Amino acid sequence: MNDPKLLIVFASRYGQTEKIARRIAAIAGPAARVVSIADADDIHIEEFDALIVAGGVYFGRHDRRLEDFVRRKLGVISTVEAAFISVSGSANESYVHEFARRTGWVPELHATFHGGEPYTKYGFFVRWMMRSIARRHGRKVDVHRDYEFTDWASVDRFGRDFLGYVSVKRSA
Repeated sequence: MNDPKLLIVFASRYGQTEKIARRIAAIAGPAARVVSIADADDIHIEEFDALIVAGGVYFGRHDRRLEDFVRRKLGVISTVEAAFISVSGSANESYVHEFARRTGWVPELHATFHGGEPYTKYGFFVRWMMRSIARRHGRKVDVHRDYEFTDWASVDRFGRDFLGYVSVKRSA
């Protein structure tokens, strides 16, 4: 059986969620397609065997466009094997539950990954706020550099596990 056709739709404000999406697509091979939420409305999900929806958390919430997309496409999402990835500073499961509550979608599989702190990409207000949060947690930061906290081995493992899950489901 050939590789499953995988669609990954992501919302990424500063790029870390997109990096995670592209990493999983690289594991999946040429049958994978990565699409920003800005370009996702014209995508026909039913043409794919599997879907991953990936979103970063900003100020306690996933991108509203990602939530709207899932609500609009909920019927077709239920026809493919699908997973959700939440990327945040805390990798907190509560964000996954909140996304499910807001969208009505409870994916069979999900993962939470730590993102990063790209200080060089932040505007003044966000940089100031993120530095304040870091200080409250006892971390010293240099606002002239970026920090990455993603556990890439975990991302790779999730990608392989999800593709294995899809292959098993397709062969059943």
